[in-house]
Amino acid sequence: MSAQKFVELLSSRQLVGPEIVEELRRQLSAASSRLTSEMLAKLLVDGSHLTRFQASQLVSESKISGEVASSGQGSAVAQRPTSEEPELDVAPRAAAAPAPLQAAVRRDEE
Repeated sequence: MSAQKFVELLSSRQLVGPEIVEELRRQLSAASSRLTSEMLAKLLVDGSHLTRFQASQLVSESKISGEVASSGQGSAVAQRPTSEEPELDVAPRAAAAPAPLQAAVRRDEE
């Protein structure tokens, strides 16, 4: 759930182009393995689409939103992380996003 929320936040804040958002959504729906918000964040940081700070904020918010939704407190206000820049817990390279997603992000850089 947090990966989907991550993409929703990314889209609503218009931090990347719509083609990247659509590719992320497509990959999330087609993924045979579970993609996490951390994996998506690392991919976007590595591709220079987001700063580490932006990625950290989005990951934190997507997790908080997911926790609030799963606890049934949909009307609760999400708390912002207390540290200025939370540590981005990224997946190791072996668990990177699927190659088609990496290729789509790299194509956008050109």
